[in-house]
Amino acid sequence: TFSWTGPRTLNDIIKKELLVGKSAEELSSIWKHYHDDKESVYGLVYSGSEGQTFVKHAKESPFFIHPIFRDNGYFMLLSQFYHENNVFLFCYLEDYKMDPAGASP
Repeated sequence: TFSWTGPRTLNDIIKKELLVGKSAEELSSIWKHYHDDKESVYGLVYSGSEGQTFVKHAKESPFFIHPIFRDNGYFMLLSQFYHENNVFLFCYLEDYKMDPAGASP
């Protein structure tokens, strides 16, 4: 079963002291590299203004399909935005197509 996690701070996710003084380009590279070898995780980096636009569009259209390209192939994710919590939940599109209510985030 699914349960909402509590809000997390940046310090809960990363060791912020190791990143202080890094440029935006360095931080972007670190984040992308960290996610490169994760099989079911995708790390995305965008600017603050891009993020604001992304959230604005997500409020207008909360469901979105994302093609994720890996190696020589790709897989599809479905995201749903919950504006009350400012949270995106993702599941595999194929899982959602088979059982919309039971697809695990």
